Amino acid sequence: MDEVNLTEFAAAHGGNRSLAAAQFLARAGIDARSVAGGTGEWLRTGRAVATGADA
Repeated sequence: MDEVNLTEFAAAHGGNRSLAAAQFLARAGIDARSVAGGTGEWLRTGRAVATGADA
């Protein structure tokens, strides 16, 4: 079986909860990153977002 390397990205509205989640995952040995500025910044900069049942 091939080895799979994954990075987990965490996002929360302002970024604080996602940073805490990413740090928690990193302590468990998971490559995790927090989205800087959270989903609020993501939306303000016009990046795509998928929501609802089709996401």
